[in-house]
Amino acid sequence: MEIPILASFRWVSGELLSAQRVHMRYSSSGRKFRRAVFITGPLAILFGIGILVTHGIHPVGLFFIIIGAALLASPLFARRMTLKHYAQRPDRDMLVSWEFYPDRIISKTEASSASMEWRMISRVLRTKQGFLLYPNDRIFHWLPIHAFRQSTDIESFAQLAKSNVKHFDHVA
Repeated sequence: MEIPILASFRWVSGELLSAQRVHMRYSSSGRKFRRAVFITGPLAILFGIGILVTHGIHPVGLFFIIIGAALLASPLFARRMTLKHYAQRPDRDMLVSWEFYPDRIISKTEASSASMEWRMISRVLRTKQGFLLYPNDRIFHWLPIHAFRQSTDIESFAQLAKSNVKHFDHVA
């Protein structure tokens, strides 16, 4: 019988925030979002200030400043929405256990279990905080580094994922 690589962690709000932060930092959609926010936001504010300086108190200038400020505050809104979403999740505060075999992956919580083949994972992203397992571009499973019992399990999992997934990325 095959000996699986085991990992388990408690699914708390901090884990969801960590996973979301890593996803937003390294996914193409997250990079596009950050680029839009941190380029468009300041430009809108500068444009609004320019209108106010040249035309005095003008509704269009105030509008651009408000839009720019809202764009720059959007990461805070996203964090708030993530925490609100977490509070509604049925699996919040549950222990999540993973078993990784050469041909399949098993995930279990106190209320569910799932088994899938490696071909269901299109991409694995390794960061210093953990791994994101992507069935598609928008959905991911979080596997934090501290979920592994030993550091050798981390490397074993990375090698197993590399051999079974088409796209394995490692970022510092």
